[in-house]
Amino acid sequence: MTDDEKEAASFRKMEKKATHRAMQKELDATRRAAAEQRLNGAAESSVIAEKKTGYEWFRNIGSPKFVVAPMVDQSDLGYRMLCREYGAQLVYTQMFNAGMFAEQEQYRVKEFVTCSGDRPLIVQFAGHDPALILKAAKFVEKDCDAVDINLGCPQGIAKRGRYGAFLMEELDLLSEIVSLLAANLSVPVTCKTRIYKGPDGWERTVKLAETLVNAGASMLTIHGRTREEKGHHVTAADWQTLRRLKEHFKGRVPIVCNGGIFDMGDVEECLRITQCDAVMSSEGVLENPGLFSRNIHLQTGHYANQVRLTEEYLDMAAKYPPWHMKTVRSHVQKMLYRYCVKHQALRDLINENVSTEELRVCTEYVRTVQQRDREKVKGDSHSNSVFAGTTTSQAASSEAVNDHVDEKYMETWYHRHWPAGSNPHAREFGAGCTPQAAAEKNKQILIQEEEILATRLEGEEDGLLGGLFSCEY
Repeated sequence: MTDDEKEAASFRKMEKKATHRAMQKELDATRRAAAEQRLNGAAESSVIAEKKTGYEWFRNIGSPKFVVAPMVDQSDLGYRMLCREYGAQLVYTQMFNAGMFAEQEQYRVKEFVTCSGDRPLIVQFAGHDPALILKAAKFVEKDCDAVDINLGCPQGIAKRGRYGAFLMEELDLLSEIVSLLAANLSVPVTCKTRIYKGPDGWERTVKLAETLVNAGASMLTIHGRTREEKGHHVTAADWQTLRRLKEHFKGRVPIVCNGGIFDMGDVEECLRITQCDAVMSSEGVLENPGLFSRNIHLQTGHYANQVRLTEEYLDMAAKYPPWHMKTVRSHVQKMLYRYCVKHQALRDLINENVSTEELRVCTEYVRTVQQRDREKVKGDSHSNSVFAGTTTSQAASSEAVNDHVDEKYMETWYHRHWPAGSNPHAREFGAGCTPQAAAEKNKQILIQEEEILATRLEGEEDGLLGGLFSCEY
């Protein structure tokens, strides 16, 4: 590339960023006005009317069975609305820092966006100060169906900030937080947490759950893993403990099972084994927003593969722009992950384009690659190495060609931690995690971490594969 060409390319990049900043300023003003309107509406009355709780509330919002988890920087409005079009019956916002939400107007304006069709909706907060959590929740109680307390985040930042799963032992504090919110909000309070394992794991798990319910929690979502089971330490979700919890509470409050959900088959098996009221998916539905309907659009009846889902998400992101473009990029990368791992050029396209509209070139690229692969397979249809045991007409059929092309793209983002041959859905504790498998898994994780460092986005702290290892709280 000549110096003139480099200068022109640099100018075009600066021009794109300037346009994007102007769009964000306009969006900021719109969001600020909406936030002020919500705040004024919330201030009109401080009287808490009689509200439904527990199963009465759960039935009132439709007894949802298919739930989308709160995911940091990923549970934007456009994504939530897309999930609803494909069968999601209850959706969470991302986890919000209660202190920042309570004290910083700009944080609220940027991060909390909703619309009339975004219901039922649960807003999740993280924190340890009861008064600040209540103050934050008061800003959203008119725009949601419940407020959730995050007691499941296992990351180091949660330990340093004293929130998430690192509050699981502070039962007196948890009781104070839940009871304060239950008494002062016009919507119910729910909690999302994890389990304990070991000799006294069941007793500790029950004591935690009882503390939350007795303090006023109207629903519990339980992740069937401990806070230590994350990243390359993850094991199969413990659905048997969830079943015991469901039996223990005997209809007192709804129990939602979280963990180990990749496809609709897992959803059905989870409901069968645990007998829980609902199933929550995080990483599975993040990669495939069509999970809960087997990719069939509820209104039109069309089938959406990963490419079409990506295109439909970009339509939603254009209609409901998230504050950070890294959110849009991250969604595109996860939905097209199976193609990203095969094509460096696609990863470059996600990295280079700075607007929702420009990211459409990514799906165009994949469609071009698919067409090229089909033509190549058709040209190879006489080769026994490609279609052994088939006739020429059978080999050239559309179904045979598509099946052969699809075999190239079977890697999924959900299974990125798991070594070949392991079974992340096995219900036995530690299944698929022999010492040899664990060693291979650790090796693969280190390789992936190196690849992440090599593909970081310019000027964005999370990188192209931001949130790859843990985004669901």
